Amino acid sequence: MTELERYIADNRSAFDSEPVPAGSMDRFMNRLASERRKRRIKVAGTIFSGIAAACAAFMVLFMEPDMSRTLERCHTKIAEMTNKIMNIAETEYPDETEIIRNMVSVITDEVIPLEEQLPDELSTKEKKRILNEYYYQKYTALQSLMAEL
Repeated sequence: MTELERYIADNRSAFDSEPVPAGSMDRFMNRLASERRKRRIKVAGTIFSGIAAACAAFMVLFMEPDMSRTLERCHTKIAEMTNKIMNIAETEYPDETEIIRNMVSVITDEVIPLEEQLPDELSTKEKKRILNEYYYQKYTALQSLMAEL
């Protein structure tokens, strides 16, 4: 028991001698209700966070990966490397820029993109693996070309 609690217990009659001021009970009850609402909101927020985390885990584990993000990432990497190569070619080898552009074109151009050629029977995961490997080979070829510049 703290000093304050002991003092109140020893002098209880002094505290109970006067009636509670008007409106004090209402203020106390309003504050108590407010604290309860805050606690309920906090508990609801905790429950909601748990449900959201469970949903996210479910989606990560059981949903098939989004193919468009994979393709976008691969195409972006290849486009960035192509731009680097062409910038180097135009600044350092202006007479050979067209030859370098043709070499980049041989590596990157496709009449029919591979993603359109993959059979529907393949799972999305397998398609994603094949496309990553395919575009990685193109990216590696561009890196080799850049190393030669």
